[in-house]
Amino acid sequence: MKALLFLVFGALAFWGGWTYYPSLKEAAEKAKAEHAAQLARMAGKERSKLLMEGKIDPVTGRGRAAEMFAALGKKPEDGEVKAGGPMPPPPLPGAGAGGAGSAVATAPAVPVSKDEMEMRYPMPQFKGIEEITKEWTSVPSRAFPRKVKTKVPVMFDVAAGKVELPAGSDARAVAMTQGMLILMKEGDDTARTMVPLANTDLKETLTSLYEKFKEYKRNTVIKQREHARTVKANANGATEDQMKLAGPKPKQDGGGVVGLMLDSLRASKFTELKESAITSWGEVNFEMIDGKPYWTGTVQCMVENAIFGPQPTEVMALIRNDKVEKWIYSGSREDVQ
Repeated sequence: MKALLFLVFGALAFWGGWTYYPSLKEAAEKAKAEHAAQLARMAGKERSKLLMEGKIDPVTGRGRAAEMFAALGKKPEDGEVKAGGPMPPPPLPGAGAGGAGSAVATAPAVPVSKDEMEMRYPMPQFKGIEEITKEWTSVPSRAFPRKVKTKVPVMFDVAAGKVELPAGSDARAVAMTQGMLILMKEGDDTARTMVPLANTDLKETLTSLYEKFKEYKRNTVIKQREHARTVKANANGATEDQMKLAGPKPKQDGGGVVGLMLDSLRASKFTELKESAITSWGEVNFEMIDGKPYWTGTVQCMVENAIFGPQPTEVMALIRNDKVEKWIYSGSREDVQ
């Protein structure tokens, strides 16, 4: 009996303490609210993840698998994907129920525009100067001979003994071997010496030259694109009388080869362009160049650069009256040598 009375009085005392200290009740309610908020945040993160993975339809908010099974008139079995469940997406700000903004807005896919001429004439990709020179341990032989300036006094071996060339003097770099630069004294082929590359300005000279070369090639591509766009825009603008002034249109075979151009190339003695360097043939178009009517044919080819080796480019043949009158670079309009 005493034990029962003790339990009754204990329960009354506990209830009295709970109602007497409302802060305890408030703390419990606050903890419960924080727990609910945490669960909501976790659910939101999970829903965002499923949206990113494409497992939830952004309009209905339902899992893709759930919609598929609903369309078939069945429910997903245990173990089958129920990603996202029936959770609806939050409405857009200011949108009422069922309004235009009641579903998650998805931006329409914007088609990527591909310029025909940009695809035909892509910007060249260049190797780094360090890769070309193997970290400046092997400058290509095409770069020599080249005039350089000395950064330090340089001693040359001559027939009479030795002669010193002061810093800032002109010399001629003729080769590079085992990471060392072979210099020749200006005006004296017999006076030579071997110095580190850092003792001259050759590295700075070649780096600057390479940057100018890259800029030149990029500008050439831009000009090629502009020229091709102009030709295309004017393709239907030439009159029959104008085209007759250029003579008959050159014929192309199934591979695009223009016989007149090939014969001209074989008969020419170009140092910059060889038949074996051609990689593809372009179209034959009518153009007015320097006020004269021509049929123009293009070829893509590899042209040897004096320093940086073979480079992809385009050359053009100017044809009139069944004869190739001139070969030029389509970008720079310079004559092919």
